[in-house]
Amino acid sequence: MRRLARHLFTLCSAASLLLCVAAGVLWVRSYSHPFLLYYDWLNTAGQIEARSVYCHSDNGAVEITADRTIAHTDHWAKSFMGEPRGWQHFGFSRKPRLQSLRDGFSFRRFLEPGSVSGLTVGVTSVAAPYWFCTLGLATAPVLWLTRRRPWQRADRRRAGLCPQCGYDLRASPERCPECGTRAAK
Repeated sequence: MRRLARHLFTLCSAASLLLCVAAGVLWVRSYSHPFLLYYDWLNTAGQIEARSVYCHSDNGAVEITADRTIAHTDHWAKSFMGEPRGWQHFGFSRKPRLQSLRDGFSFRRFLEPGSVSGLTVGVTSVAAPYWFCTLGLATAPVLWLTRRRPWQRADRRRAGLCPQCGYDLRASPERCPECGTRAAK
């Protein structure tokens, strides 16, 4: 069971390292090439509802926004049906910079009931600087690097191998003939 947990931790650390490198690349890129990436889909079961998830990268920070819009009138329902759906990507010139991204961390949530306009809009937004994302993603690989050595030595001792070099100690249990390390008593 411990071995499975270690392998799982190693796998998670490798994935975290890849995401950490990607966050670092996006961090550097956000200063010269800001972008907005979003996915939009339509739910027509029951009431007409449009949902979107946005990822905005600019000025060393990332903002992720999820919104839900419900059409209560036929006018808005027809306009929802004509909009393109799926993945969309927009690049920006250097001019538009969101203030919330410049300040670093932010969390916003609001709901606008649709009694007058015929729409109900709910928006949730989270923003964080890329350095925070990179630091958080680097935690697991650093833990893996610092804890790997003790795990490796314990596994080698249990298997009858030299804890230093991994040489088989069945023929000479007192001292390792390969590296000279004395066997633990």
